[in-house]
Amino acid sequence: MKIAMIGHKDFPCRSGGVEVVVYELATRLAARGEDVTVYNRGRQRGHNRYRVEGVNVIRSFTFRRQSLNAMVYSFTATLGALRRRYDIMHYHAIGPCVPLVIAHAFGRRTVATVHGLNWRVDKWRGFASKYIKLGERIAAKYADEVITLSDEMHRYFLDTYGPQVFHLIVRMIGSPEDAEELTQDCFMKAFTHLSSFHGDSSFSTWIYRIAYNEAISALRKKDKELLSFDDRMWNSLSDKEIDEELDTENEVQIQKLQQALTQLKPDEQALVTLFYEEEKNIEEIAYIFHLTESNVKVKLHRIRKKLCNLMKEEI
Repeated sequence: MKIAMIGHKDFPCRSGGVEVVVYELATRLAARGEDVTVYNRGRQRGHNRYRVEGVNVIRSFTFRRQSLNAMVYSFTATLGALRRRYDIMHYHAIGPCVPLVIAHAFGRRTVATVHGLNWRVDKWRGFASKYIKLGERIAAKYADEVITLSDEMHRYFLDTYGPQVFHLIVRMIGSPEDAEELTQDCFMKAFTHLSSFHGDSSFSTWIYRIAYNEAISALRKKDKELLSFDDRMWNSLSDKEIDEELDTENEVQIQKLQQALTQLKPDEQALVTLFYEEEKNIEEIAYIFHLTESNVKVKLHRIRKKLCNLMKEEI
């Protein structure tokens, strides 16, 4: 198998985390008989192609200016690798992943190894930070496989989206302890299947879809009985009655509404949470629930009727 590695500074070198990983991976793959080529930064007169420890080394052109060095190198290395038809093009660090989209467009199989969320480091500001964020999005959307080497990305996703996901799950299953465990499971699944995120929705919507599926699976395992209501009761209410009952600032009515919300089915609670609290639109909710937009609108209308009936039953 022919493998190209792009993203490190030099080889052989152990001056940084990326370089250590590339060295260990390249030499071990070469020892197994794989045809490995690493692309180093910067050309040197008379010394641009050589072989070290069973690994082919090609030095790629770049500018010496630090602000352009890594960016230009990753593009020239990518274009050079495309001419040699490697089976796998393996990108290291998220900044050099920007030209990965070119390899993808040419049908090459790509792997992205994320060594850390570099754009969060103080030294990367302005354009550099935005460029590295672009590399993160491209790796998530286009790489055939995404590999992470630390818990930093998992912590980042958990800190950013965790509270909202926990709120959704606890609304569905009721138990904070179980919801906390399912939230962790949800992010581990997202973390290990990051390459399946293709940008069809926002990242938060994709996470909510995983969370919803995890909660439904947990409820099915517990064989939880769901509350059922007579549809004829819902249909007997007019839209005006529903609006008067639900759209109120009366404290007693608000308490009744909160109590009524706890009696909804788990999937109904999830829908209410996403639409009214997280302010997801109909299209996003349809994606999360695997429904049509028309079905979502119907469900929301039926839930409002159901809440109204539950509030009327409160003593």
